[in-house]
Amino acid sequence: MDTVKYINSYCQEKVLGSLLCDVHPQKGRILVAEKNFACGTKLFAEAPLHLVAEAPKDPAFIRLKRLCKVKSFAHAPLWYWAALSSLTGEDYEGCNASFPSVTMEQQQQLLMFYHPEPQVPSEDSLHIVHEFWGRNAASSLALKLESLLAVWLLNCFEHSEEPVGFSTFFLPAFISHDCRPNCMWHYEGDCFTLRARRNIPVGEEITVSYLAEESLLESIASRRSQLEATKHFLCNCSTCRVALDPVRGFRCLGCQKGEIFFECGDTIKPCALGACRRCGFLATAAQANELVLQEAKVEELVQEWDRKEGSAAAYLTEEQAQRLEENMSQLFSDKHWLRDRVARHLVAYYEAAGDAKTALSFANRCSEFTAEVYPGFSALQAWSMETQGDLQLRLNGFQVGPDSVEGQGGQSSASGRAVAK
Repeated sequence: MDTVKYINSYCQEKVLGSLLCDVHPQKGRILVAEKNFACGTKLFAEAPLHLVAEAPKDPAFIRLKRLCKVKSFAHAPLWYWAALSSLTGEDYEGCNASFPSVTMEQQQQLLMFYHPEPQVPSEDSLHIVHEFWGRNAASSLALKLESLLAVWLLNCFEHSEEPVGFSTFFLPAFISHDCRPNCMWHYEGDCFTLRARRNIPVGEEITVSYLAEESLLESIASRRSQLEATKHFLCNCSTCRVALDPVRGFRCLGCQKGEIFFECGDTIKPCALGACRRCGFLATAAQANELVLQEAKVEELVQEWDRKEGSAAAYLTEEQAQRLEENMSQLFSDKHWLRDRVARHLVAYYEAAGDAKTALSFANRCSEFTAEVYPGFSALQAWSMETQGDLQLRLNGFQVGPDSVEGQGGQSSASGRAVAK
């Protein structure tokens, strides 16, 4: 089947030809704007092609979960459940259990999504086929399961938390990633809704981020590592194809006021382009290695904090909070993503400690960093502004709760909004 022709026929029917499927020499199939889209415009809203969720009371799911544990499968049971739930009634011929199924057209559309074509089935797929179809089942069934597993692993979206569920969508599957995308998406009910983050001219490729917006503030190395681990590709967008990473600035070891950068690549190394603009200091290779080692320790600490639940006061003391900012300013410049990430934890700490003034100073810095690093409309910037507003209201004597704002003497939320303005 000519998948590009099929996708363009779909575009004509569903989005009135406002998008075109083209083939990029490196990326493969992409979507391109066939009309101008103004910032904020809804490009389309699409219902799920397929939804799957854990089914803890389903006998087949229980058997699958047990099999995954006994045979030490590579992935969680839900991934295999998604693949099994993407088979057709014809595929289930001879199956000794009952599974959800899809139509032939749904399966064909799923198999159009990007996925490596398996040459041989994995041990996991073979175990599943043997468990539910017996050892005499056709080998092509295990290969199809392997393909569908890859489809879900590389193309699905998180859909629900309780029970854990995934969704797939047809057009969104052909939208490429960019670390500074021109579009953002959100759910409207179960539908995938795509909107322009900025003006998009005719002929420009449509892009979204495959990463959470918080991750887009991180270093090139961090973003690439996450994408390689989850989507199996090395990001080569224009934001990642730079000599110096703009969010990885270190405090100058010479003047202690400027900032120095290192050349991006497999290894970090000093270069003339990254020398301090204030004093011209250029770090040695040994100095660069030491700074990167300290950076790695801070990143490990931040990741540990990110995993913690509850108030920041549970893992930070006042002394640690004060020392943190001093240490961060000596190691990193204002343009280092880890300094921003630490500042976000300090916002949470000082807010919990009742020090709205100090919390607001860090919140302002985080908002400025977000606006500079990830300009344009984003949920991340909206959350930053909401935090600033809440803290400002507290400084003006208002009690800020999850659903209302009440000031001293019973002032209403309308008064609170007036203060925020």
